[in-house]
Amino acid sequence: MKIIISHDVDHLYFSDHLLKDLIIEKLWVRSFIHLLQKRITLKSFFYRIFYGKRMNHITEVMEYDKKHFIPSVFFFGMDNVLGMSYSQKKASSIIKMVLNNNFAVGVHGCNYQNLEKMQKEHDDFMNISDLKSFGIRNHYVRFDDETFEKMDKCCYKYDSTEFNKNELETKKPYKVGNMWEFPLHIMDGYICFPGKLQQGLESTFAAIEKAKEEGCPYCTILFHDYQFDEKRYPDEKKWYEKTIEYCEQSGYEFISYDDAIKELEA
Repeated sequence: MKIIISHDVDHLYFSDHLLKDLIIEKLWVRSFIHLLQKRITLKSFFYRIFYGKRMNHITEVMEYDKKHFIPSVFFFGMDNVLGMSYSQKKASSIIKMVLNNNFAVGVHGCNYQNLEKMQKEHDDFMNISDLKSFGIRNHYVRFDDETFEKMDKCCYKYDSTEFNKNELETKKPYKVGNMWEFPLHIMDGYICFPGKLQQGLESTFAAIEKAKEEGCPYCTILFHDYQFDEKRYPDEKKWYEKTIEYCEQSGYEFISYDDAIKELEA
């Protein structure tokens, strides 16, 4: 079994959320509750309240992944929904920066029911990235019974949206028309919680081994780049680092979605 690492880019800058959504306000409330529960420190609370300009940590994640020979992919939004509020113009320069660092990019989809809007996201990303073939994962892993067939019609190479929010599920990749579907197995926010790092790590390691035991050729893991932040999200950052260390020490090889498809179609 090999490991596929991906990163959903939900936030770029603090200013993107001002007068557009309630992400910052919700962060403050949630952080205050976690502080009262002693799940985060006063220091982390302070840095979350006084956030600063930049919310993304794409550069830091790329540096870490490059050091550990991880061919990860970064998914960028082409529309705004559910707290993902940055513009295509702001995303464009960062997408090109990621490509120049030899990492893959894809679409963080906002629309999952309207085929016309889904196609526009695909085409906008194609024009921005100059790529002809790429994948997608929907924001908040939203999908219905027709989403994947519509993604195939939009000409996506692969998708990694299918995810069981209620329990760990390790499904193997399968094809929907010409598109490969890679079900998502492990997502940071559903397995590691503030103040419960050790529990999260134990659950993660068990999930990786479960995927192997059930014969999955690939275990898919998602980590949101904005949490690679020692000041604001120390447990989440440590979770990612320890998960990568576990994969390395256990002898698992990291692979990209594109190379996984080559293996599957060989």
